[in-house]
Amino acid sequence: MSRIERLPYFSRALALPRVLADRRPGSRPRQLRGQGSLPVSVPPPNPGKDHIVIVGASKTGTTGLYASVKAALVAAGIAARTMFEPRHAFRVDNIFRLAPGQPVLVKRTLDGLEGAVPDPLAFDRRIITVRDPRDVLVSTLLFRPLTKRALERVGEAEVEQFIAALEQKEADPASISVRELFELTETLGIGGPPYKQMMWDLTAQQGLMREQEFHPVRYERFIAGDLADLADYLGVAVTTVSNTESAMFGHIVRSKSSGAFRQWFRPDDLTYYNDLFRTHLTELGYPLDVELETGVRIDPAESSEYIRTHFAERRGKLATVERVARSAWSPTDVTTLEDLQNLMSFAADGDGEACVRVAKVALSGHLRERDEAMALRWARAAAQLGVGSGVRLTISLLTESGSTDPAVHRELRAWISELRLRDPKPNDQDLTSRLRRAEAELKQIKRSGGYRVGAQLAAVARDPRHRAAPAVKELARIWRGRHRR
Repeated sequence: MSRIERLPYFSRALALPRVLADRRPGSRPRQLRGQGSLPVSVPPPNPGKDHIVIVGASKTGTTGLYASVKAALVAAGIAARTMFEPRHAFRVDNIFRLAPGQPVLVKRTLDGLEGAVPDPLAFDRRIITVRDPRDVLVSTLLFRPLTKRALERVGEAEVEQFIAALEQKEADPASISVRELFELTETLGIGGPPYKQMMWDLTAQQGLMREQEFHPVRYERFIAGDLADLADYLGVAVTTVSNTESAMFGHIVRSKSSGAFRQWFRPDDLTYYNDLFRTHLTELGYPLDVELETGVRIDPAESSEYIRTHFAERRGKLATVERVARSAWSPTDVTTLEDLQNLMSFAADGDGEACVRVAKVALSGHLRERDEAMALRWARAAAQLGVGSGVRLTISLLTESGSTDPAVHRELRAWISELRLRDPKPNDQDLTSRLRRAEAELKQIKRSGGYRVGAQLAAVARDPRHRAAPAVKELARIWRGRHRR
């Protein structure tokens, strides 16, 4: 095995030459904008058939782009399976395997890409978001108190102290630097500067664009609604959609603007961060020499008020989620149609457990009339993700349908086989007897002459310094025993 073959697939993929063996007829070259790279050959889009993956560093617009592409596919009549931030690659692999005719749209940030997404080359359309890292710094700073880690570990007093520093910055932008604000978040336990993670993300990002033909979408163009190039790449019309009212993504939306670092940075910030990100800024085509906007008031709605409003709200939601996770769930826990819609949003974005819960709510009939067809649709969606309870519920619903349609029975047999493969559930007595038989067979093998000779020869093969005489003598003794006159 070569050194490259021993690497994890993500690292190995970055080491691959820029080659795709599977070219569609009629492929055309495309220039990766802002990269200074040579044109690469990209096959023409195949809407309704192409699998799409969206990746990018945190705070570079991946969530907004995912929502926009998802809406574009729906508008084009394409029934794609959509997966937001899957945690395990086998979920995506299960969709490829169990729903092979359905296109898949997956979104994942770079820091979790390796464990959560199959080899990116398995996707026909590969999109990566690009944003000025100096702008990313400001967004990261203002999202720091809203991360799960901060919500669990930081008290209101520490958050209020950080908010007070932001209010000072709003009143007098020159009074405190961005670098000092990051040092304050570290002191308060909210989270240290993200420089190391950002450098890793930028390196991985540029590697993916060079080696795996990722199509870059600049954040600045995305929020401006300039998506013609992306639409050409995907073969469907794409427009920017808002996530502000989304139960799932609403907390992520802040300013929907770019270039905020010009208001937030002092000259010493610009010098420090230009030196830190110089190579990446140049590679991505962002100018080092920019004019800062002095004397411009920072909007509290996008700074201190944003954090004050969302901190309590996010902490309350987190407490609710943890409480529900610790308690037994029942369909009657979904008390309103709005609750059901929120649950369906999570299910539609690849949450397998949410799919099962939607199916059970549909069967319970406590919110509206019992709906077996809806229950089967969501149970099947969970089963295709590889959720065992979804497979079992699908089998139950198909059996109870009483259908005589051969296609239904073929699907039923397929899910029964899938369940047996993933969950054979041998009883303890059978398992114990099988283990005992295996142990007895192993002992018998070890007593045989052939095993003893093989063991001696294996020792010689492992270490040539061992003499072969013992193995030869054993072989001679066995031969004589079998050829007695």
